Amino acid sequence: MTSIRKISLAAALVAGIGFSASSFAGTATAPMNISAVIAHNCTLTAVPPAAYPYDGYVTNATANFIATFNITYTCTTGAAPVITLDQGANPLVGSTAVAPNRQMANGTSRLAYNIFSTTANQTTASVGVAWGTNLAMGPTLVAGNGLAQTVPAYIAIIAGQVGLPVGTYTDTVTMTATF
Repeated sequence: MTSIRKISLAAALVAGIGFSASSFAGTATAPMNISAVIAHNCTLTAVPPAAYPYDGYVTNATANFIATFNITYTCTTGAAPVITLDQGANPLVGSTAVAPNRQMANGTSRLAYNIFSTTANQTTASVGVAWGTNLAMGPTLVAGNGLAQTVPAYIAIIAGQVGLPVGTYTDTVTMTATF
């Protein structure tokens, strides 16, 4: 009997330990707050043609070469963007950010041009109405909605530029979206 009692006692102790261990287990809960902030943001792209066909002797002897391309902007919903353009990498002496006087370069040779936000400004091709940092000369944009939107840009290469060597003339203009 002693051995049965010892076995029963041992079994009871093991069972009791098992029950008593689980009787001390508990749970606790607490909220964990997760948040994210979406800030206003915009992206800009422009793809003008690879090269404009300019002829200062015949076709563009007295008429500016004019063309249009699009600037695409995508802004977060609610962003109110304003797009400005800098003077480019080869500005004419006296050019300013407000009234840019842009030039394309081929080595040391220069070809004068400008970018405008309206066809009316493009027609006059005056530096005073060129699209630069003067907000009055930039386009009126639609507020961001998360989708790509386009705004036209108008280019005018000034008429009658002769004596320039053949080749490809280029410039780099930086677009800035402020929102």
